[in-house]
Amino acid sequence: MQSLVRLLKWGAALAAVAGLFLLVQVVHQLRHQELQREDEEKNEGPRRAHHGVVTLDGEAVEEYGIATAVARAGTWRARIPLSGRVVPNAGATMEIRAPFAGVLRAANKISWPEPGRSLSKGETVGYLEVRVSPQERLDLQVKLNEARLKQQAADEIVKIHQNRVERLQKVTASVSQRELDIAVVTLTEARAQAGIARATVELWQKALTAVEQGERPGTIWREALLAPGQGEVTELLARPGSAVEAGAVLMRAVDFRRILLTLDFPREAIGTGPPPRLAVRLAGPSSRGDSHTAATESRSATLVGIAPQSDELLQRVSYWYVVSPSATPEQIPWRPGLFVQGEIESPTASPQSAVEVPRAAILFHQGAAFVYVQIKPGVFQRRPVQVLGYEENHCTLASGVKAGETVVREQAQLLLSEEFRTSGDGD
Repeated sequence: MQSLVRLLKWGAALAAVAGLFLLVQVVHQLRHQELQREDEEKNEGPRRAHHGVVTLDGEAVEEYGIATAVARAGTWRARIPLSGRVVPNAGATMEIRAPFAGVLRAANKISWPEPGRSLSKGETVGYLEVRVSPQERLDLQVKLNEARLKQQAADEIVKIHQNRVERLQKVTASVSQRELDIAVVTLTEARAQAGIARATVELWQKALTAVEQGERPGTIWREALLAPGQGEVTELLARPGSAVEAGAVLMRAVDFRRILLTLDFPREAIGTGPPPRLAVRLAGPSSRGDSHTAATESRSATLVGIAPQSDELLQRVSYWYVVSPSATPEQIPWRPGLFVQGEIESPTASPQSAVEVPRAAILFHQGAAFVYVQIKPGVFQRRPVQVLGYEENHCTLASGVKAGETVVREQAQLLLSEEFRTSGDGD
């Protein structure tokens, strides 16, 4: 009897434990379902994505700054690719030379310019302690005397022509107007020559005065060395403390904002001649216009003339173009040696119908190009497109979008992120 009672107690205890375990499982399952339902409501509320279609409510569209544009109908003509490279621009290179013989000194509180340092026009890069020999001083004195004699002669000629004009003006009745005009013109020219003579005298007088001051005890004749223009130091040929001769090159600088390049035109484009302006960009892995937008920014190039050398093997003619400065800082500066790309319309190709969309509307993912089309307010569909080419701020498409449809031109990348984020949550 006691054994039966014991078995009943153990059975009741096991039943209670099993019931408690089942209760915990039921509560856990209910909680899991509730959390899952909350997640689904959260994902399906303001944002949803399914099979390339992203749905946003009006608040989300405004919050994310999504902007759209209407695709326009256009035409496209097959293009001929052009290649070239950035070359050194001799017109953008400047030299700083020693005007006299002497010893170089750095500017006060400023070190001697190093390669890569930027110079501004008129900036003092250093000083030259001028060394003048007795022979040079004698030459200055001779030139000053010659200039004074020329000034005296010029002043006498002015007086002669002045008297002649005054005489002609007194007898205007017997003198033709043409003769009087010639006399006035001659007087004006004589005054100009006299002015040039006076300026020459002042120039040599200042140079001689500076030499005489430098020869006085306790004084130093220092000539400031000024940068003739804006640029970056590329080469140093002298250092402070070194003795240099008159005319010696001290440093060279280049204004890299003034870009010069050569573009090679193939045989099929030679007949029509080079266009006066075209768009070019740096060549490289990002030349398709994908994520590296700063490196592939198109720049406007203006024709300068034909280059002296051509490619005999490929039968290509090279032309010089200058590139306009960029309005924004660039990740990759356009420096000599870099390759560039461009394109022109083929003169033999027939135009075809196409659609134009903003350049910013094009996205690339896994090597494919696509855009987001707004099929109705708040609903955006991802479509693959065939890109024909780019024209400054817009892109020309062969397929994927019809004229009149609305495409996303700003924050399209956000829609792509939202689509993949939602798909990942579903997985």
